[in-house]
Amino acid sequence: MGICGPNRLLLDDPTPAIPFGLCVYYQRGRALVGGTLSDYESVVERAWNTLNLPTDDRTLDEGHSELEPRSHGLTALPFLSEERNLGWIVSATAAKNGLRMTTTAIEILQISMEATAYRFSKD
Repeated sequence: MGICGPNRLLLDDPTPAIPFGLCVYYQRGRALVGGTLSDYESVVERAWNTLNLPTDDRTLDEGHSELEPRSHGLTALPFLSEERNLGWIVSATAAKNGLRMTTTAIEILQISMEATAYRFSKD
């Protein structure tokens, strides 16, 4: 099960121009325009289930807090469930680039979370 990352904007305009890839709901002369940018929970859940991460939160938090953002030298595309709006490209896939023998599970979790957060900041 994944939770999507919805972004919504409530407009007073009852008939706004809707950019491709977004949806709109109308109610009482207003429009709720939005779309889903990511399936964040699936990305994190998949990393959690496959990387043999520490099971207690304290150990995981300590390992994660020691890492600086982008310090791992990795690049990721977080499209485990294809790409969401805007564009909705069903052939998009996830990727991790820059993995080495020394790359840790916590670094892979971190890049998965960072890549998803980056999608939010750019869309």
